[in-house]
Amino acid sequence: MPYVQVAAPAAVPASRFYVSLFFQVDAYAAKYGIRGLPREELPSLGVSFKMGWFYYGAGVLLHGAHWFPLVRPEAPAGAQINMSGSGG
Repeated sequence: MPYVQVAAPAAVPASRFYVSLFFQVDAYAAKYGIRGLPREELPSLGVSFKMGWFYYGAGVLLHGAHWFPLVRPEAPAGAQINMSGSGG
């Protein structure tokens, strides 16, 4: 089954979830008077990147695992068949 046939119908409920989550967080912040930091207290983008340097490696590994899989696409199905006892 193509990925688009699975992802396209799931896009509407997923977007509704994140929009409703945004409004819930916004309402909670308004109710309790939670405000963001003033601009002068926000760290610069460069400082943020320097503080989070270790996330880059994880991102590279995740993207590499996605684009260059180490197992054949049919391997999980074969493992499931073998684990169920009906595999050869």
